[in-house]
Amino acid sequence: MEASLADYLADYLARYPRVLRTGTAVTSAWWRWGAHDVRLHRLPAPDAPVVTVLLHGAGGHGAMLAPFGRLIDGRAEVVAPDLPGYGETRVGGPVDHAGWIACVADLVRAQTRPVVLLGASLGGMLAYDVAATVGPAVRHVVATCLLDPATCAAPSPGGRWSASTARHC
Repeated sequence: MEASLADYLADYLARYPRVLRTGTAVTSAWWRWGAHDVRLHRLPAPDAPVVTVLLHGAGGHGAMLAPFGRLIDGRAEVVAPDLPGYGETRVGGPVDHAGWIACVADLVRAQTRPVVLLGASLGGMLAYDVAATVGPAVRHVVATCLLDPATCAAPSPGGRWSASTARHC
């Protein structure tokens, strides 16, 4: 019998430290953006002065990052989208980096409070690109990775060299 996404996620989150598993419940909702139905995972904090948007890396999804919002402890509302092509987001058209920038930029513009973008890996590049696109609506960017994978220089500082990496350069 195949496990549901909810079962998979519950098993995955059970491995997180207790501080990331307890507290405000993560909620989720659909947000229609263009041809896509984007799944948004939230830790609501309606009285918080800012919204923090958590952007996952390649192979991830917003539900993986949303629990880290508990470290903010209500000082910001947390929104963690499943980028088009990942998680539960239903894709209705082409998906590429430019589309992710446009999607997250519109998500930022939809907020009524200042936004902090926090991106992990590919999400770090995306956070930087979105901030450059929307300007002052983004107050801060926290990025874990700003490598440009289109260049051969990226594998060197980004990780250990391997024969498979060398073939692509």
